[in-house]
Amino acid sequence: MQSKRLIAVFFAVALFLASIAGPASAQQFGLVNVNVGDVVLLNNVKIGVAIPAVIQLCPNISANVVVAAILAVAAGDSDSVTFDTCTAATGPVTIFQ
Repeated sequence: MQSKRLIAVFFAVALFLASIAGPASAQQFGLVNVNVGDVVLLNNVKIGVAIPAVIQLCPNISANVVVAAILAVAAGDSDSVTFDTCTAATGPVTIFQ
């Protein structure tokens, strides 16, 4: 009984991952750009690098909001996200792909 459940979970996860990888296979998931005003701060970096950088640049924005915005851009759900309330010395912080 336990092995049947494990096999079912394995196939469910494999099916889920295959459905995600299908349409996005032409794009590399997780690479984003971070601009501060007109200055490119980070170019084609993984989300693991972009998240702490934007959290440091925008201490007044919740870390959960930053993570959700970067994941949306990395997944292609949004073209870009601009944090207008978080302005560094050269302008607002923008995340795009």
